[in-house]
Amino acid sequence: MDLDATCFPDAMPPRSGVPGAELARKAFDTTTFAAPVPEWQPPTDDALVNKPVFFMAGFAEEGYEDGEVRRLDPADMLGHDLSIRPRLIDVTYDFGDGTTHGPTDDLGGPWPDGTVTHTYSGTGTVSPEVTATYTADYRLDGGPWTPVPHQVTLTSEPQELTLVEYLTRNTTR
Repeated sequence: MDLDATCFPDAMPPRSGVPGAELARKAFDTTTFAAPVPEWQPPTDDALVNKPVFFMAGFAEEGYEDGEVRRLDPADMLGHDLSIRPRLIDVTYDFGDGTTHGPTDDLGGPWPDGTVTHTYSGTGTVSPEVTATYTADYRLDGGPWTPVPHQVTLTSEPQELTLVEYLTRNTTR
């Protein structure tokens, strides 16, 4: 009996029996990674010029975030049990006024302890964005987590932020 012959040679794993890299690439390419979302404090649609705005990188509910595990259907993986675990490499903040911060692994935070701040100097409207770069690890048939040698970069939808200035005047009555 000839065990090497098949009508579907492209569907067969390599002779080593470990199609890990090919399956990992397919799983990586079909994984929906969570898109970044810019957030800031104060959490309003306007910010004061000449005062720091505290930025944070949030992530959409749809898709897989850093550390979440996606287990693929073995029927799609030639009968193999394959899982993908996204790993966030870095984020870059675009403050919408021509300045950026990053790439960095700092996801920022709220006032007063947030570490990613930006002070705007003029009034108007800006559209801050966040760009996130992911890679992933994969696990094949219960083996060790192995890095996927690929990256994906996602940029958020721009969010509108109005920059305002309040002037105080001293008057006498």
